Order: sequence, then C-alpha cells, then structure tokens
Amino acid sequence: IEQMEGLWATWLRPKILKFEDERREAAPKRLVLFAKIAVGLILGLYFLAWLRGDLGSARQAFKHATLLITMNGAIFLWLFYISAPPRRLALKRLVGQAAADAWGLSYEPVAEMPRDAYGRTVLNVMQRAKFLPDNGTVPSEDVIYGRRYGVGFTLTEASIIVGRGRHRRLIFQGILVRINWRALHETPVLFAPSVSLERFGLASETDWQRIATVSEPLDQTISFYAQDQVLGRAAIPPDRLEGLAKLAEEHGLKSPRGVIMDGSLYLALETGNRFEVGRIWKTLDDPNYFARMLDDMMFVCKLIEAVAVPPSRLEASDSTKR
Repeated sequence: IEQMEGLWATWLRPKILKFEDERREAAPKRLVLFAKIAVGLILGLYFLAWLRGDLGSARQAFKHATLLITMNGAIFLWLFYISAPPRRLALKRLVGQAAADAWGLSYEPVAEMPRDAYGRTVLNVMQRAKFLPDNGTVPSEDVIYGRRYGVGFTLTEASIIVGRGRHRRLIFQGILVRINWRALHETPVLFAPSVSLERFGLASETDWQRIATVSEPLDQTISFYAQDQVLGRAAIPPDRLEGLAKLAEEHGLKSPRGVIMDGSLYLALETGNRFEVGRIWKTLDDPNYFARMLDDMMFVCKLIEAVAVPPSRLEASDSTKR
C-alpha cells in the first residue's frame, strides 16, 4: 500500500495535473464559443417574435431561453472546466497502465478484441454456443492481457446492446476472457449455472449430453454439457471451476458462462462497468481513481488464479513467499 501511495504522489499525480492544466487552458475558449452561440440563439428568438408582432411572446421566449441557456451553461462549465478531461483516452491509458504494471499486466483502453490461434474472438465462441446474441452492437473498450503463474490470458470489457431507438436494451455488460487451458481435448465442453440444453440452444442436437464431475457442490451450481462423457469429464478440473463459482458468488457475478475447447477456456462474466477513471463531480487528481483501477486489476488477477491455477500450486507459492 505504501508503495502504491508513493507511486501516486511522486509519479502519477504530477502527470495527471498536466491534464488539469490543459483543460483549464482550453475551457475559457470553449466557454466564449458557448456564450456566442447562446447570445445568438436568444437574439434570434427575440427577432422572430418581433417579426410576428408579438413582443409579449418575445419577452416570454426570452425568459425561457435565458433560463435554459443559463442552466446548460452551468453544466457546460462544470463538464469542460472542472471534470471532463480533454484527452480522456490518454488519461485512462496513463492510470490504467500504471495500475496494470503494479500487477505485472498490460492494458489498452481501446483496442480490437484479441483473437486466438484459430482467428476467433471470445465473442465468436460465446455466440456460437448460444450464450450471447449475434444480432446486437458490441462496443468493446478495455483490453488487458498478460500472464499469472505462467498462465497466459486476454480479457476484453464489452457491452452488448440490442434494438434501436426506444427499444434499445443493454443485455450484457462485463468481461470476455480467454485463458490458456491445459492440453488439447478432442471434445468441447459448455457450462453455465444450472441450465438445460434448451438454454444452450442445443436441445435439437442429440449428441450433446449433461456430464457429472467428481464435485457434487460444483454440479449443483453449474451445468456441464459435452458430446462425450469420458473426454468431457477429463477436460474439467473441478478444483479450478469451484474457484470460479466461489469468485462469482463473492463478487456478485451474474451467470458465468464458459466453453472449454482447443486448449483454451473462454468465459463471459457479467461484471458491470469496470476500469473507469473520472467522474462528473470529481476532479482528475482524485486518488480514488487510481485505487479503483488497482482494485479492478486485482480482480483480474484473482480470476486468473482462481480458474487457471491449481490450488496446490498457489499454496506452494504462498509457502515459498513465507
């Protein structure tokens, strides 16, 4: 903690304050432009009412326009002078990479979804498994990648929006993860919290069957399906997927869904909106931004450790540190 506080005070905060200076320099010019537009709008409304010969309406329109523009001007001043960064992505990259470096990870605020050796994104795999719809818009944002305990992974934060206009709905907001799994297996395995083949969209495919693991508590919370009982069971390490179920419960993750295939574990987890810096009512040099980003990076590390690293290996590492 002391090391992170020192990093914030001596390196990160001075850099962030440069963003503040840039914003304060740019704000007056934006405010002058806004004032010109506002005055022009008020005079234009007044002139139109005068042409119609209804000065009473003109005065009323003037009052309403003045009130509206004053309110919007206050919001404009706050957003562009106090809170909203002029270079949001650069700021996010600065804070996010500093937090990622603390955990030995790499971070990009805007990047394409990573692809596996077969050219597939995690989204492609989830859509093929009927876990996520294939008819929505998918704005992806943060990409995090690296290795924990020798296990490589990529993670993308994404949202899925379906519909248009008033019918737009956010149906998924979370992270899409690919983790380098164990050896290749000949059969894929699908899993999600206690659902049927109908939920997977596989009811009409008779070669899919539910399989049981050696962990009864795990089978009670997660349903596993594969095309071969023996190979499917061999692809599932119960201790690590128990770690996923426990992590989901601790952090309130909704409906963890996954696919094990081709030497990788693909996950879709509804985590809400993470990896954000900046709030409307806060200045940029608020240390809580960095603290929150550190917590989000720590969550990523916990996820990889819970799912991809055998508990015995974690315990051995902890005893070595002691």
